Amino acid sequence: MPLIKCPECGKENVSDTAISCPNCGFAIREHFANIENIKKEQEKRQSEEKFLNSIKMPEKPHWHLKNYIGTCIFGVLTLLCFTLCFIVPFKQQEFLLICCFVCIFLTVIFFSISQKKSLKELEDYELAKKDFDEYKKRVMERRKQEMKRLKYIPKCPTCGSPDIYKIDGLERGASVIGLGLFSKKINKTYKCNNCGHTW
Repeated sequence: MPLIKCPECGKENVSDTAISCPNCGFAIREHFANIENIKKEQEKRQSEEKFLNSIKMPEKPHWHLKNYIGTCIFGVLTLLCFTLCFIVPFKQQEFLLICCFVCIFLTVIFFSISQKKSLKELEDYELAKKDFDEYKKRVMERRKQEMKRLKYIPKCPTCGSPDIYKIDGLERGASVIGLGLFSKKINKTYKCNNCGHTW
């Protein structure tokens, strides 16, 4: 609790946490609170400007097999089940047809997830090429949303890591269909990227 000089009347030995100056009634606490708020706002703007200046032109997105590995696996399984339908006896074809339709469904799901990610990267690249300032604003807005999300995001109950993500409906459905009751994502909402725990 340092003692200061009143900014209004100049009285010595006034506490900087005092509500008002005992000599002239000047609102000391409010005065210093406003100074602190202005300082925080300036630091926030400087941080945002530094982040905006650090944003670089994104590279042109390329097609990567790793983004479509799930699609490829279930696509091959679909072809395998469909081919076996012409080889195995008629009684076993029903089971293979069911497997075939499940694989088709999972192929479509994984392709949709991969395609959504690829389209987002391509859209960002096209926007950056057309209007780089608008692209930086979009990246800045995403950063603000991410920081706001991280402010309230839960932590892993096992390892305490905040590096978690929300399991969406498509991913949960694909896991349940693929693994059935053995799926770790039944009735789960989050997964920890650090230890793999789901809850």
